[in-house]
Amino acid sequence: MPQIATAQPAIRLLQITDTHLFADRSQQLLGINTYASLAALTQQIAQRLTQPVDALLLTGDLVQDHSPEGYEYVEQLTQSLAKRQFWLLGNHDERAVMTQHPQGALYLQAEYVLGNWALLLLDSQVAGCAYGRLDTAQLMALEHKLTNLSAEHVLLAVHHHCLPVGSAWIDQIGLRNADQLLALCAKYPQVKVIISGHVHQASHQQVAGLDVLTTPSSCVQFLPKAEDFAVDTLQPGYRWLTLYADGRVETHVERLQEPCFVPDPEAAGY
Repeated sequence: MPQIATAQPAIRLLQITDTHLFADRSQQLLGINTYASLAALTQQIAQRLTQPVDALLLTGDLVQDHSPEGYEYVEQLTQSLAKRQFWLLGNHDERAVMTQHPQGALYLQAEYVLGNWALLLLDSQVAGCAYGRLDTAQLMALEHKLTNLSAEHVLLAVHHHCLPVGSAWIDQIGLRNADQLLALCAKYPQVKVIISGHVHQASHQQVAGLDVLTTPSSCVQFLPKAEDFAVDTLQPGYRWLTLYADGRVETHVERLQEPCFVPDPEAAGY
């Protein structure tokens, strides 16, 4: 497992998710220019950083149109923010295209150690489907890693959300076998936190001491607690995480302050 040196007593991570970029930088998703919103978001983050964070996790749905150019834009806009970045596949990503990019190929390695924390990256993509699933081989591999890890604490990253967020339409297309993942985590208390994207909204739930998080999109937001698809007027966001040597996790979401991005209120899906 690759070791990433960090002399800091705490590990600082940044999560950006669901960027939905296009080859055409003027293209919009549900009324929002996704390139412009990510550019504004990364500019705000850069202004607030005194030094690069230890790692940036880009947790899926990075490119909407399967274009190689979209993945190039992701890297260009985010490369200055972190010492290292990790990409996950989402349901909108094209596996063959993303893994041709050097950053996209890294997810295949799937595990990294920072200090006494391990970051384990999971692949929940089911080709051609909006929902996610972890296949049996991946769950077995995860248990093997958890049994043999030298790191004391673990963060799991997966695109699809593991717990319902209360929006019926998107909860139907979450991680279909989340119960298996959560049962596995319950066996290994060194797993302290799971981070996801997919839902385009922030949530923070706990299951037996395990923090289960979702993070806003860098572009359009989905309305919380909605039975059917609906967009929200909240601004694009991102998540900070601080991982402490004793296993504690501190986290919060920040939103873009300016400019203001307004989605199409008549949008009925995408």
